[in-house]
Amino acid sequence: KKLKDSNSQKDKAVKEALLKEQKALKRTELVAKALHNFSHDYRGIINKIYLSSVSSDFTSFHDIKICFEKFISLMVSNIKEVFDFLTEDNCSVSIKILDTEKKLRTLQRDNLSSRVRSEIDQAMATFYYYQNTAFYNIISPECPDKYFFCNDLNSLANYNNCNVNWRQLYNACLVVPIRLIISTQESIVIGFICVDNKNGGFTNVGNDFLASIADSCFHLFNIYFDYSQKASSPNI
Repeated sequence: KKLKDSNSQKDKAVKEALLKEQKALKRTELVAKALHNFSHDYRGIINKIYLSSVSSDFTSFHDIKICFEKFISLMVSNIKEVFDFLTEDNCSVSIKILDTEKKLRTLQRDNLSSRVRSEIDQAMATFYYYQNTAFYNIISPECPDKYFFCNDLNSLANYNNCNVNWRQLYNACLVVPIRLIISTQESIVIGFICVDNKNGGFTNVGNDFLASIADSCFHLFNIYFDYSQKASSPNI
């Protein structure tokens, strides 16, 4: 009987190890696929903007705008797919853009959460970065964090959020900046990529994945917004 119990425990341990290995492999495959998809789409949109910019062809802005909107829509969908798996929870993904007045607006949400949160985006079309602890901690010179993630926001005594109903939507989040580091004392932040859910599960693996996407977006977003501004100029 003891031998049978011992063998049963060994079989259970082997199965658990196998499942863990399979999950790690799937995680690697999913992240690699998402990064490949992102890189493929990134190459296409940045090449379109570059070719139009160097030729000063702003007549194609409408087509480029459609391509850019498609790119960021696919990007947040890929991010959501990865974090739904990594956290084993239903995640919501958004991109926030920071303007010159230090106000944030939502540029894009994943398709599922946009249906639920569109009213919030309309009611809070813009808000100051310091009205949310995550953005404040990343931007403020007092505590310039490289990122912000917490798996239990309710446990934070000083967590601030200008959306008074945030607890109904999530209790955990990961936020990374779309930023260019100039020096240890200076950086340029143009926006954020945000992921949140109810049950947490955010880790450094997810943070590194999301940060790699955000770092790549800095150059693209800068070029696109500059191109958009020039295309909208009355002199063109």
